[in-house]
Amino acid sequence: MLLSPPSPILENTFAVTRPTGVQSASYGSVMERHVKILRDFRDGFLLKNSFGKAFVDAYYRYSPPVAEFISKHKAVKMTVRVA
Repeated sequence: MLLSPPSPILENTFAVTRPTGVQSASYGSVMERHVKILRDFRDGFLLKNSFGKAFVDAYYRYSPPVAEFISKHKAVKMTVRVA
């Protein structure tokens, strides 16, 4: 069974995606421009085909500990942003 992306939550009356991803951890906000670009790619391309859905499923399954580590280490955040 594939996992769906995190459900939207309300934050200051704007619906945003729960910040659990590596990109949110490295940029610090789900509203950051680069995070939005990646979210749009996920929604507009990856979730529209079976390979992309499997990739997103694996990402949401395995990325939370990586995201937590990134969020706690400034040098790692900068490295992920550059990559």
